[in-house]
Amino acid sequence: MRVEVKKIVIEERQRRLVSDIDKLAISIQKYGLLHPIVVNRKDMSLVAGFRRLEACKLIKWEEIDVTFKDQLSEIEKREIELEENIQRQELSWQEQCDSKKELDEIKKRIYGAAVFNPEEGWGLEDTAQALGESYALTKRDILLSRAMEVMPELRKCKNKSDAVKLLKSERSKMVREELIRRAEEKLKGESKEKLIKIIHGDCLVVMKEIESESFDMAISDPPFGVELDTMAFGKSYEKYRDKKEDMYKLYRESIPEIARILKANSHFYQFFPIGEDVSWYYQELKKSFDFVDSIPLVWVKNKGGFTVDARFRYQPRYQPIFFCSKGRRMLKMGSENGNVLTFSVAVGKLHPAEAPSELMEVLIEQSSLPGESVLDPFCGSGPVLVAAKRLRRRATGIELNEEYVSINKSKIYSWVELRDADRRATKIT
Repeated sequence: MRVEVKKIVIEERQRRLVSDIDKLAISIQKYGLLHPIVVNRKDMSLVAGFRRLEACKLIKWEEIDVTFKDQLSEIEKREIELEENIQRQELSWQEQCDSKKELDEIKKRIYGAAVFNPEEGWGLEDTAQALGESYALTKRDILLSRAMEVMPELRKCKNKSDAVKLLKSERSKMVREELIRRAEEKLKGESKEKLIKIIHGDCLVVMKEIESESFDMAISDPPFGVELDTMAFGKSYEKYRDKKEDMYKLYRESIPEIARILKANSHFYQFFPIGEDVSWYYQELKKSFDFVDSIPLVWVKNKGGFTVDARFRYQPRYQPIFFCSKGRRMLKMGSENGNVLTFSVAVGKLHPAEAPSELMEVLIEQSSLPGESVLDPFCGSGPVLVAAKRLRRRATGIELNEEYVSINKSKIYSWVELRDADRRATKIT
């Protein structure tokens, strides 16, 4: 039935700001009014279809198709009830989401779902228009309602924002668990030599032969240029190349190569010496990486270093580490991360500058998944390789000194897994 537009009575509670009326008007002008408005037979007051009515007024229609409320089926009455309830905005956020989902389902039952052609049948965008809100908002609320069916704990959140955060966190966790499961399956049966590669050579030469974007993360702990070989602390470090003039060359040439052979969206950790040259290291890293955190990570040690004479100077008991990103990748723990890492120095060190493998485990676990690949261009006695093997990552270590290469091969390829409680107190041989 058609009635004159001017005879439709709009109650004050129905008047509201609505969006995209002009788009709806163009659609009606092109395809006609596909869904009549609903009015009360007695007084011609509008029951449902405010946006459609306003769009028809915009294109100067004098008459409009109507359905009387007493002609509606039960499902159509429920449709109108839901629209009314949502617009009154008296529902809890959980009820709002559930009502929008139910309304969307009812609309599709009445008008048919738009599967391939949005002009044929009812789609999510039509539901958003019927509610006078954005497509993104409607989609979010309906997704939340569906998520609450399988994750009831979402209903306990104070608001939609908290629920969305929890949902994203749970989704990330589920995706991560699935990736870990797949990686574990893929790694089964692979030889230790294939999982962990130990290369004897100068990393500045070796890295040039590696294809671009080959690794998922890297940790670099090169010599610091403090000339350990000249220090008399009861041990001989003649085999350890650590001249200050060599150090600048190592950093300047290794950093761009590391960036090149890292994959997109990957992390890099650069150990560096404490001193007046901090800004130099920072600027060198910024030349090659998209992000370099100006506030370094700090490894807090249980005892001081041996590179200064404690009779005249305080011994440094911390090690700074620059965190860098090529592209953008989330850390595993998100908001729970802290930039101070406390670990005892390695027990029974085989290398004068050996970091604990437990520290390397934290960095590797934060920035990679099982089965992904880790690069250590200055692997020394292999704490990164040990950590990578424990965590089921592939790893490649490059070492110039042949003695340390032999130590690493003996350590990694003659592997006996230790219990967590034994790790700190036992040297792996």
